[in-house]
Amino acid sequence: MTLDVDRLYALLPSIYRIRDQEVGEPLKAFLSVLAEQAEVLEEDLAQLYDDQFIETCAEWVVPYLGDLIGYRRLQDAASANGSSRAEVANTIAYRRRKGTVSVVEQLATDVTGWKARAVEYFQQVCATQYLNHVRPTHLAVADLRRQRQVMWSQTPFDSMPHVADVRWIASGRGRYNLPNVGLFLWRLQPYRVAKGTAKLVKDGCFTFHPLGFDVPLFNPGQGEASVTRLAEPVNVPDLLRRRPLFDELEALRQSLADGRAESAVTRTLSWFDATRPVFQVFKNGTALPVQQVLICDLTDWQRPPSRLTYHPRGKRPEDNSPDPQLPIQVAVDPALGRLAFPTDANVTGAQVQVTYSFGFSGAFGGGPYPTDALRAPVMRRVVTGEATLAQALTAVGTADAVIQIDDSATIDGDLTITLGPDQDLTIQGNEGTRPVLTGTVTVISATDAELSLHNLMLAKSVRITGTAETTLTIRHCTLAPVELAQDLSMQPRPESSVRWIDAGSRGTLVIDHTLSGRLVTSPDVSVELFDSAIDALADAGVALAAADDGKVAAGTLQLVRTTVIGTIRVRALQLAEDALVTGQVVSEQQQQGCARFSYLPSDSRVPRRYRCQPEWAVQQAREVAQQLDPFVTGDVLTQLEMRIRSSLRPVFTTTRFGQPGYLQLHTSCPVEIRTEAENGSEMGIFHSLGQAQRKANVQARLAEYLRFGLESGIFYVT
Repeated sequence: MTLDVDRLYALLPSIYRIRDQEVGEPLKAFLSVLAEQAEVLEEDLAQLYDDQFIETCAEWVVPYLGDLIGYRRLQDAASANGSSRAEVANTIAYRRRKGTVSVVEQLATDVTGWKARAVEYFQQVCATQYLNHVRPTHLAVADLRRQRQVMWSQTPFDSMPHVADVRWIASGRGRYNLPNVGLFLWRLQPYRVAKGTAKLVKDGCFTFHPLGFDVPLFNPGQGEASVTRLAEPVNVPDLLRRRPLFDELEALRQSLADGRAESAVTRTLSWFDATRPVFQVFKNGTALPVQQVLICDLTDWQRPPSRLTYHPRGKRPEDNSPDPQLPIQVAVDPALGRLAFPTDANVTGAQVQVTYSFGFSGAFGGGPYPTDALRAPVMRRVVTGEATLAQALTAVGTADAVIQIDDSATIDGDLTITLGPDQDLTIQGNEGTRPVLTGTVTVISATDAELSLHNLMLAKSVRITGTAETTLTIRHCTLAPVELAQDLSMQPRPESSVRWIDAGSRGTLVIDHTLSGRLVTSPDVSVELFDSAIDALADAGVALAAADDGKVAAGTLQLVRTTVIGTIRVRALQLAEDALVTGQVVSEQQQQGCARFSYLPSDSRVPRRYRCQPEWAVQQAREVAQQLDPFVTGDVLTQLEMRIRSSLRPVFTTTRFGQPGYLQLHTSCPVEIRTEAENGSEMGIFHSLGQAQRKANVQARLAEYLRFGLESGIFYVT
């Protein structure tokens, strides 16, 4: 029973209520204070009851419930995967299935937060079979007529036979041996864009990416029917392949040509399930039917036919009726992220939208992922076909406001934002959307004004004009460092992503969880970079300076958990922490500031360093060499230092902007960069993902749950 103020007041005798009303209800005010405390007590009692169950308990109670069942907490589990609630909830079920490959797979997913697949390699080793237990499917020779088997060869779903491999699987080299179990992990996460605007690149041809780049589509991953079943290709967040999608849609059209009911056929689809297809194409707001989508290779931008002929199965030879022709409305290449309409299709002026998933390491840059940083309350909303962003800015004027874009549409044209003194203005994309601005954003500064850009993708640059002291915050945004050339290739963008160099300019530029190109800022502008990436497209490129040629130093800089491709030249480096810079860093003032747990090239001139690479590795190697041989010569130490400096360099999966593995550290990257940040994680933008801790945690769980005598190895698929 809820004891609110009205209920308590009604329990009083009527005469007290009458007298209380005559003097202004002081007694009722007193009871309202009691009711508030009763409500607090009631909520506390309800939470105490909820804390008895792992599904509803508070986060701080999870370790205590785990102790009741003997759960052993992993080190840094909270930082790596957010919570151990799922693992504690399933611990008893895990122990009941201890030693099975399915529990290994499920454990890896719960511990790391990454999708996993476990493979028992003894099933793929070519071995003489016992005649009393013959396995007909266990062939010694690969059957190249089985398209599915060939298609998934050399992947986690490989079913081809292999000769024995006696190398140690934990090293990542050996695989096919009787005691080996391989655990494949998908580190990239899928992020789904709902009804984004497709980019027209030539007549009748579009790209899924709103800026016209070739970006592969990702499988969002479907839930598995049972925890005892191993993951299949439709269950994992991986790059979409042409062949599986082509086969499914061709089988669908063939079934329709055979006369089967459409409702019965579509229920059997896996990739194009009606509830969550891997992608959808919309034309003028109407979704195109999946049976009218053709999967093909659009490398040469060849437009598809408008109809395909199918021969019905079971058709008698004497039947002279024409074979049915089924319509094709669009061709899609999931490997390149392209789509093309038939030559006779009229798409001039048509609105083409796409729903798809792209892959990335985490929630960095502009993207349709959940975020807690959105500002509220929203003053103005921008939706396609209604108020424009320019109109919303005009309506707001110089008042404090939050303007929110509620869809993933592309907004064309340049944008000018005129700030007023002391104004606090935020322009943000709503949660689950990724708005795109194709024009240049010009900001006219004002005294003590603050502008925040949140969850946006900007095709061009942000320019700040005026000399008034202003704060510009760019959070969870993408500022593309490249653009689409006339030949449809990607080329470096000539202008910088952020330009703030008017004479006398001053202020603060804050970039947080953002992917950006070059920054050119005035010497009186303070720059703060957090969990971001600044890409000058080359180690010798100028990533941050006060001039395009890098000869004039920018202002003060804070560089925290950030990856920089290029050189930096500033007046003062206040702090570099868990950062990774591939080019030279020059700080004109070296008496103040600190660089710690970061990778900075050897020729950098920065304030005092603490455990920075490659100097820290050189220092440790020299100490070890002197301990082993107290009489080691200086020439030997010099050669050792040169060898370490030349080999200890960051290695990325790819530095090509827009690709799923953009700026992800490769597994061949030196361990000093991948695991020697302050908390044992990697240096750079993906420091907060705790990938090193996740791997250590899953290795600890494998030792606990894997059957005795088996050996395990961890392989990263993405």
